[in-house]
Amino acid sequence: GHSRAIASCKFAPGDGKLLATGSADKTTKLWDVDTGNELRSFQGHGFGISDLAWSPGGNYLCTASDDHTLKMWDVETGKCL
Repeated sequence: GHSRAIASCKFAPGDGKLLATGSADKTTKLWDVDTGNELRSFQGHGFGISDLAWSPGGNYLCTASDDHTLKMWDVETGKCL
């Protein structure tokens, strides 16, 4: 899990079986709601995550950080776009 406080969490659009959490530990994590397992960790911000948003189709995740940047992530590959 996260090593610091969670600032934002959002369910993926659709069936709601994925949950994204953004934390002061500078990471966003993707969780399987049914099992509670962490599926992926997105890293790249210099400061904590303050908010996040899913794309309408659930393929992308946008993260906002206290470092004053936004990052767009491909959920399937984990790559920053």
